[in-house]
Amino acid sequence: QAKFAAAVLSQLREEEGSNDEVKYFVGEKEISAERVALLQACVKEAVNAGIIEDPLIIMAERSRLQMLVDELMSQPQERLEEIAMNYKDLLLSDNLVELMKER
Repeated sequence: QAKFAAAVLSQLREEEGSNDEVKYFVGEKEISAERVALLQACVKEAVNAGIIEDPLIIMAERSRLQMLVDELMSQPQERLEEIAMNYKDLLLSDNLVELMKER
């Protein structure tokens, strides 16, 4: 359930509705603020219990991996080692294999 909740939250987008209220959507389906709060609580408890990795960390690492790939593609081969050293924490991350599989 926690992985599902994290997946839903990662696809969630906020839109401002009438009367300055915030509406939440996953795809075209609207989700109530109460349901979003329940999903967030589920993910928070699962992260604290060590059941799942923090989705914010995974999203940050996914972004950094994209930056790394972009940088590697645009720089000359002589700089590869220097670039890799700047992303050493990402390259040693437990999530790297899964992130690479996504790509």
